[in-house]
Amino acid sequence: MTMTTLAIVDMQSNFSASEKPDTIIGVQREIALAKRRRDAIVILEYRGYSKTRNTIINAVVKSGCPFKIVEKGDDDGSAEVVKTCNENGWPLRRVRVCGVNRMYCVKRTIEGLLMRLSHTQVEIAFGATGDDWYEHTNDLEAKEIYDKMQRKQPKLKIL
Repeated sequence: MTMTTLAIVDMQSNFSASEKPDTIIGVQREIALAKRRRDAIVILEYRGYSKTRNTIINAVVKSGCPFKIVEKGDDDGSAEVVKTCNENGWPLRRVRVCGVNRMYCVKRTIEGLLMRLSHTQVEIAFGATGDDWYEHTNDLEAKEIYDKMQRKQPKLKIL
């Protein structure tokens, strides 16, 4: 196993961004990369909403990577990622994050990881994220916001 854990955020049918082909393909690419590197995968689901899309679950199962599906109660799933990794002996040297919604749950999870894990590189797989109807649906605007975050947090890497 490598030193990376992939966190897939809220790829549930309640969130229309999880239906966008570019987002689905991007997340599937991240799963394929996790397979090549033999990474662990944490699938975050927002409690009270639908389950993760079958296309994503099937890709994770087919990858052969160790994985857990974990519910979270709010936008920030960082505590659940850290707890799941610690309970399973999975690496926290680098956490790569993808899924939806880029400007809410993905962003809050990244912020939480940066706050909780002082020695961890946190990566956003930007091409494997998407937004629903929110004001920052423009990819360029969202990228600028993440660029500002990266200047303040050198442990954040935008891919």
